[in-house]
Amino acid sequence: METPAKRARGKEAKSWRNPIRTQREEIEDLLAKNLRLCKEIPDMLPHVYQRVTTGSR
Repeated sequence: METPAKRARGKEAKSWRNPIRTQREEIEDLLAKNLRLCKEIPDMLPHVYQRVTTGSR
């Protein structure tokens, strides 16, 4: 039976039971975020370049 302390820990309790799977999920999430940012950066560049060259902040 799960104790309230274990239930309160939630993800910690889960990672204690299966640390490798949890770490893998976290890494996959970070890679997905990284890929999304890499796709968004070129869209942001013209706006940033315009702000830098015109000197407006």
